[in-house]
Amino acid sequence: MTFLESLVGGGCCCVADETAQVEAVVEETSPFFTLKMARVKGLPIGLDVDMLDGVSLIVDRIKDGGFVKSWNEENPDMALQVHDRIIEVNETRFKAQALAAELHHATVWDLKISRPEPVSVSVEHESKATFGVDLFPSRGALLIVKIGDGFLHDWLVANPSASVQQYDRIIQINGVRGNSHKLLRALHASSTSSASKTLAMEVLHYNALPDHFGKIIVPSRGQDGDEKTVRPDEKPSAPDGSQDFNAALLLEQERGQREEL
Repeated sequence: MTFLESLVGGGCCCVADETAQVEAVVEETSPFFTLKMARVKGLPIGLDVDMLDGVSLIVDRIKDGGFVKSWNEENPDMALQVHDRIIEVNETRFKAQALAAELHHATVWDLKISRPEPVSVSVEHESKATFGVDLFPSRGALLIVKIGDGFLHDWLVANPSASVQQYDRIIQINGVRGNSHKLLRALHASSTSSASKTLAMEVLHYNALPDHFGKIIVPSRGQDGDEKTVRPDEKPSAPDGSQDFNAALLLEQERGQREEL
């Protein structure tokens, strides 16, 4: 069993402390939420995390029977939440694999967390207008890799106070939630409609993503060296060369960008 399997509950991660010790601090001068907690003896960690950006861990799921779930129930005001971005673990930073390893091995966690702010976006656009955004599919979201020329860029220029930027995550499109292929279907339907449409999105915006992350994050690449991004106005081709929006294809693409812990 690898330490990554153990991290998400595949085995027992035992330490000396019998109970969790928790300290939460939100510094007025810092956008980070800080947690300090000691692991519970005999409980697996019980976390699924998204390593998509390569430099942080996004909490994807909190499993029943794990240490984090138990700790959340005992400390609801200081709970680790789905979609929280773990920026630092015990001064380890800037590499997702190293953060996961530190969570596994350390008996005490000193965490820096960026908690997202949900942002509602409603953009009217012309028929078959270009969205202009490169996306990486995640389990229940679409990671914004790049905002290029298109109607979203134009809307953001006209609305400079809107908090949507690179590395934010889209979790709802025109009322549709769920896995990445459902979101992409909804986005594609809006972008390719023959009539004028309104694109309504809910976006998770991370205020505390450090500026220097953009200098470190390197998009994952396929075996052919191409970046595995998705454009909703350019349907991904199915293995047979057709242009069907194939759910299995999207899930395969998602696995290429994510690491199951």
